Amino acid sequence: MVFEMSEALILTVGGSNDPIIYSINNINHDFIYFIHSKSSLKNVQEIVDSLNIDRSSYACKEIDDFESLEESYLSSKEIIEDAKDNFSKIHVDFTSGTKPMVAGLVLAASKENLTLSYVGSNRNKDARDKNGVGSVKEGFEELKIINWGDNNE
Repeated sequence: MVFEMSEALILTVGGSNDPIIYSINNINHDFIYFIHSKSSLKNVQEIVDSLNIDRSSYACKEIDDFESLEESYLSSKEIIEDAKDNFSKIHVDFTSGTKPMVAGLVLAASKENLTLSYVGSNRNKDARDKNGVGSVKEGFEELKIINWGDNNE
């Protein structure tokens, strides 16, 4: 049963919590799906604890092989189907996680015309570490929205 005007946020979890917290704080949602590896489950728990997210407001999906594009795609597709059954809007954030986890989620989402996003920088010359090619520094984050289709505008 789809709850009218209810929104789900689906995101991949890697080794850095700050961009995920930024997404959660800047994307409207009623429920969160975390896609994580065995080793990044601790990050999910840290995020949930730091934001005081109630256990009834999120679900976790563990990827056994975080380097498997196929497993990431199939798991993401399963989560998207569940979200479609229960929520009227779905937002997918692919900021964090391994490249196969991110690619699997984006591939699954692209077939559904969902809103996608990632945390990028505001293009300030000091916005990223490693001489401008590394991670976005705290305070320079900007949510980049990608709308595909018109069912989640």
